[in-house]
Amino acid sequence: MLYNATIFTDTIGRIVLKNKDAYSTNTVDIEDKDIVSFIIKRGNQEKPQIEEIDILAGDTTQLQGIIKNRLIDFYDSKWSIEAVIDQLSKYSLSLQARIRVQDKVYAITELERDFNKDEYKVKAWLL
Repeated sequence: MLYNATIFTDTIGRIVLKNKDAYSTNTVDIEDKDIVSFIIKRGNQEKPQIEEIDILAGDTTQLQGIIKNRLIDFYDSKWSIEAVIDQLSKYSLSLQARIRVQDKVYAITELERDFNKDEYKVKAWLL
């Protein structure tokens, strides 16, 4: 049941397990002219695997049905973006940083740097 956690490595190579809701407090404003591409998507609607709940005592069939429906409803209402942002040196972005793009605030969940093209590839959730 690690839906609310993420694993990543920091700059010195340590593996970190972090709460996905533990976003940075500072918000980085991204200028419209630096956005190379921008795609908005609804959250992933796959059915969650919750069979792990079977370790609880008793019959968990009803509980599993309730949890599954609530998780599906939660992710259906979430929006994410996939964006390419130009100029690596202009923005100091990191995993779980908050960015403001087109007047909306997002939290970065995936980040890739392309040093040849001098740009970030970002996936982020709308907050």
